[in-house]
Amino acid sequence: MDAITSAKKKAKEKKKKQQTPIVGDLTEMEEALPTLELLLKKSTHPAEKHEHNERERSIPKEKKRKKQVQEDISLFHRVSQHPLFKEDASMTIKRHLRNKVQMEKDMET
Repeated sequence: MDAITSAKKKAKEKKKKQQTPIVGDLTEMEEALPTLELLLKKSTHPAEKHEHNERERSIPKEKKRKKQVQEDISLFHRVSQHPLFKEDASMTIKRHLRNKVQMEKDMET
């Protein structure tokens, strides 16, 4: 019985808050936002976070992109000229991927 009455009361309060001009119902937003204590716990060392690190750009500069394109083209030519790749390309790619995954697993452990 208490669950039913509390649910009706919450629904009534929610309807009343939605009718409030401009603000509306902010309880959902309040529940979604972290508390002040959680924010303070996460920022234990603010001095370390504000070091002058070069932040990474979302889009690299043109010079860096051109350099990367040239490196990719060079790598493609070297791979396409490799004797194992010429012999059986799909098997060589599979073997490379298997080795790469194994190397990443080894680095994790």
